[in-house]
Amino acid sequence: MIVGLVGIEVFKFIQKAKIDVYRNGFCNLALPLWVLSETLPPAKKQDKEFDEVLLGPVKAIPTGWTSWDKIDVKGPKTLKEIAKDVKERYGVNISIWEVEGVYLLGAAAPKTERLDLTPEQAYKAESGKDYPEERKYIELACDAELDDMTDCVIPKVKYQRK
Repeated sequence: MIVGLVGIEVFKFIQKAKIDVYRNGFCNLALPLWVLSETLPPAKKQDKEFDEVLLGPVKAIPTGWTSWDKIDVKGPKTLKEIAKDVKERYGVNISIWEVEGVYLLGAAAPKTERLDLTPEQAYKAESGKDYPEERKYIELACDAELDDMTDCVIPKVKYQRK
């Protein structure tokens, strides 16, 4: 049953079908329950006049980005060089850097000397562990702001290690 449902979706993918013909399948073998639902496109980030969490305006840069979008940066680069690259491309200043729950730099880890480190070195300095060698990239979740101190939401930075 499960293989059949997956097979049908693979055939749709091979035929390059529109997204509205795909289905998510859920099977609970403990109960006689089979559910097929339509997929939804990812939510697009938009500017907000007032954000309830940040208590102020928030801009989405670039406008309309989704969770599928990433800012690609090829390494080796330091955090300072990555911040400069993102500033040139999008006009934002990165204020907080985070990798998999480890804050590399920001309010919780205000060590500005880490700006001269690569993301791998900063990760090791904060967590005490090496970043896994087999991973080809690091996803940096960043908080950013404009020059006028307006908060921004930006896609994750995908730092290519090699």
